[in-house]
Amino acid sequence: MSIFSSIFKGICVLADMYKERKKKISKNVILHEDIIYGPDKDIHQLDIYIPKNYSGKIPVFLSVHGGGWVYGDRSVSHPYCQYVCEKGFAVINFNYHLAPKYHFPKPIEDLNYVVDYVLKHKEEYNFDIDNIFLVGESAGAHIAMIYTNICTNEDYAKEFDFKVPEGFSPRALVMNCGMVNAKLAFCNHDLISWFTRHLLCDFYGKKMLEEKEIKRIDPMDNISKNFPHAVFTTGKGDILNYQAKSLEKRLTELNMKHTFKEYGKSGINTPHVFHLSIKNKYAKMCNDFQTSYLKSLILNK
Repeated sequence: MSIFSSIFKGICVLADMYKERKKKISKNVILHEDIIYGPDKDIHQLDIYIPKNYSGKIPVFLSVHGGGWVYGDRSVSHPYCQYVCEKGFAVINFNYHLAPKYHFPKPIEDLNYVVDYVLKHKEEYNFDIDNIFLVGESAGAHIAMIYTNICTNEDYAKEFDFKVPEGFSPRALVMNCGMVNAKLAFCNHDLISWFTRHLLCDFYGKKMLEEKEIKRIDPMDNISKNFPHAVFTTGKGDILNYQAKSLEKRLTELNMKHTFKEYGKSGINTPHVFHLSIKNKYAKMCNDFQTSYLKSLILNK
């Protein structure tokens, strides 16, 4: 592990000390825990949140946690996932393989296993597989966007050994405080970009990346005409604020459907991944808007 990953993990550990980690189960939610979704029983575990008294097929909110590709697990996302579930979604919250022990594209393969699990268990949990929303924050947004590109860009998909379940594509892609522009991380010279590119190198498994390798892990460089509706958010205090704005500019240039929101009047109450702090008023605004907006995108057959 590089010194950059070690420092980043240390920062994350300190930050998570102030987060609610104890699982308090809402009376409005049914929680199915520790489900094995793939061949690695130690890593391939997920939780499923189902809203009680929901009639009919349930739209799916598939959440990819962040952590700079080197840190984190699904436990930190529990309050957020439960909040979303109470808004009328089946929420999938899962663990995936982390760098630097495991390298790109391992977490993307893990996500593919999760999608396959959801599709194969649609009857058991009453999943509405026509309305699967792929959601990620920070590095999780990077993973989710790469997977979406694999689903919607045939040429890009050929670069990977695994196959997406036939016909699958997310109904929409949601990215909160996402790392979505790898090229910027390698071109910019500010501290955040400098740190991010070292984490990306750990993720890829090399000390330095060549141009073709940067292109391979750059979600914005592999968007195709089939890219789904993108919904993405940042905060005034988000260290990756510039990333979201670069994506907004790019999707506007491509004339592609997207919805972009920036929250907060200053950086104090809208730091990186502020939406996970569900008691934060801006988190509530963000999460309520997104769940309501996603419902407006639901396909009814």
